Amino acid sequence: MEKTIFEKIIAKEIPSEIIFENSDTIVINDNQPQAPVHCIVITRKRFCNIVEMEPSIFGSVQQAIIETVRIKGISRSGYRIVTNVGENGRQSVAHLHFHVLGGVQLSSRIG
Repeated sequence: MEKTIFEKIIAKEIPSEIIFENSDTIVINDNQPQAPVHCIVITRKRFCNIVEMEPSIFGSVQQAIIETVRIKGISRSGYRIVTNVGENGRQSVAHLHFHVLGGVQLSSRIG
């Protein structure tokens, strides 16, 4: 199976600014940000979506999100956490990841 872009980032084959990492996740800045703060929390182990994720990894994902919003200074002002699943959810990479967006009043528009 061909590596996803995220697997290449995790393997340091593609350079990225790492914001935070733990044993199960790595957090990077999105290279096409949709908000002033736009980070991606990526699971080190490849799961296609959140339904496939091992329950034991939830805590590491939560820790990564908490540290990301603290580091980026948006823990009090607010932020959005998004994961896209499947074609209808507009998932562009078949590797579980979460977008953390903030730093501005976010639109309520969906889609």
